[in-house]
Amino acid sequence: MQTFAAYSDAKATAECIVRELANGSQAAALNAGQSRDALAALERLDGCFKSKGKCISLTAAIADYLDPVGKLNVPLSAAVAGYLNTVTTVKGPDASRRLPRANR
Repeated sequence: MQTFAAYSDAKATAECIVRELANGSQAAALNAGQSRDALAALERLDGCFKSKGKCISLTAAIADYLDPVGKLNVPLSAAVAGYLNTVTTVKGPDASRRLPRANR
């Protein structure tokens, strides 16, 4: 929360915020912590785009996180770790060990 030395300073700031909201900006509705969180999340998404070439919106990222978390009884990171520890790769036998096909 901001503090102001004079009423006129507070009024000028409030009028500026009202103009931003009237022009469609929703940034003024965020408090400082929410603004920092949003910027940090956007930076993480930008890093993902730069490293993987995959563009993901903030809304999609949150939905892709919250939807599975709502179905789990453990944190998502624990579920992923458990999954990765139980996945295995199955390979077929060597060509030399395969059974011959009967009557082609």
